[in-house]
Formats: sequence, structure tokens, C-alpha cells
Amino acid sequence: MTFRTKRDSFLLVLFSSNSFLFVISLVVILTTVSFSQWIKWVGFILLGFSLLSWLAAAWFISYTFNKNSILIRKGLVIKQIQYNQVVKIEEVDYRLSDLLSGERALSSKDGVVLYYQTKLGMKAIKLSPEKKHYFIKELIQRVPEIQIG
Repeated sequence: MTFRTKRDSFLLVLFSSNSFLFVISLVVILTTVSFSQWIKWVGFILLGFSLLSWLAAAWFISYTFNKNSILIRKGLVIKQIQYNQVVKIEEVDYRLSDLLSGERALSSKDGVVLYYQTKLGMKAIKLSPEKKHYFIKELIQRVPEIQIG
């Protein structure tokens, strides 16, 4: 079962406007400052890759329940958490600082925090599934001993 991410229009406008300003400033710098042709090509290639990675991270976020794990896709980044590692889940409302801190799995102001155990200790990941209550219900079915906070 796959869940898509919830998207708030406020965050879409915020991330889009910031990315637009970054792209425009990079284009202005590359076209007005005197660089060698080689450096300009490298700059435009990096610009293209950054645009593609932003689009992938902003639009292609999903959470898939597999047989033994949950697969979290955040654009080009994929994280897999085994069900036997999952300890706790809690519903939260995110502040703007949480969303701007680099958590690209977030595209909404409300979501869940999934706590899981690794060899290095307890970790947490912030998620924003579109159907939050169905997501929690599915996780409880797969991990009956999970703590709900």
C-alpha cells in the first residue's frame, strides 16, 4: 500500500518562490559575469541538476508499506525502515522552522513522527502522509506493538 504526501499550498508557494529566486540569480550571474565558456556550461549543468532534484524532492514523495518494511521515497533519496525497528509514532503539527530545517519528507504543516531503533540508537523521521489516519492504522496492523504518542 502506498501513501502520497500531503501538500499545503502555502509551502508550495514558499518553496517555489525560493527556488525561483535561486534559479534567476544563478542565471543572472552566469550570463553577466565574465567566466570562461567551460565554467558557464558547468554552471548551467549544475543548475539543471539542482532544478531536477528540487522537483523530484518536492513532488515525488511517497511512503510504501512492503512485506517487511516501510519505504520512504523523497525524490532521489530512498530510505527503508524495517517494521521490527519501529518503536513509536505520534501525530504532530509542524512549525515553519521544522519545515525549513531540511526535512524534505515534509510538504505539509501536519503529519507524524516515526521513531525507530538503529544500531546507533533511536532515530526519528518526520512524515506528512496525505491520509494520516489511514497511514497510522496501516502501520498499527503491521507493527501491533507500536507505541502511539
